[in-house]
Amino acid sequence: TSTPKLGLTSTPKLGLTSTPKPEPTVIPSIVVNNIKSEPPFVGTVFLSPDILTSSDPSSFEILVKVNDEQRKMYDRRYGWINIKPFLFQAEFSDGLIIEVQVNPEFETKEIAEDVALQYLPAVGQLPTYLRKDVDTIWLHNDVEDFGGGNNNLLIHHARGLEYKEQEILEEIFLHEATHTSLDSYHLSSPEWITAQEYDGQYISNYARDNPEREDLAETF
Repeated sequence: TSTPKLGLTSTPKLGLTSTPKPEPTVIPSIVVNNIKSEPPFVGTVFLSPDILTSSDPSSFEILVKVNDEQRKMYDRRYGWINIKPFLFQAEFSDGLIIEVQVNPEFETKEIAEDVALQYLPAVGQLPTYLRKDVDTIWLHNDVEDFGGGNNNLLIHHARGLEYKEQEILEEIFLHEATHTSLDSYHLSSPEWITAQEYDGQYISNYARDNPEREDLAETF
């Protein structure tokens, strides 16, 4: 999409009088960068598998089984669904708690627990400010992309195994948790929009193609 241009106004002229006035402070003009060069990256989650690694410290402490109840979940295969998932409570050393909702397609609560435990240490490696608005995790099977937002992290297990094989699971969570815990504060803020306009470029193709949705997460 095209980048909106700034509405630059002319500098008002000084009204000189017979009384000497102090020299006005000179404010340098801000030049908008309109050079449309190709973004340096396709997507920033692929930059390096070592931004976070499986050996880094994690704040995840324990996964507690709780009574299963009906929940509304988002599943990329079907959209919004109302089901009774296997429920757990994930507790972290910084005091944050996340309800983990695992699709009953995993058949037993023990299997659901085992699958959830494959992801929670990586979630615990996120800084507190990226988990502060994560109230729930939706965990399904199948090869579908992860997601963020809705006070949630969305996981599809077969895709997660691919991310683990590529050693970018932690980087995927960095991206998606930005959607969950930073988008609502900054994505529509005048400061962020102004920064986009001054920049005139994007860090990745994904950010460029989805500037109002992905630019913040890609940049973070």
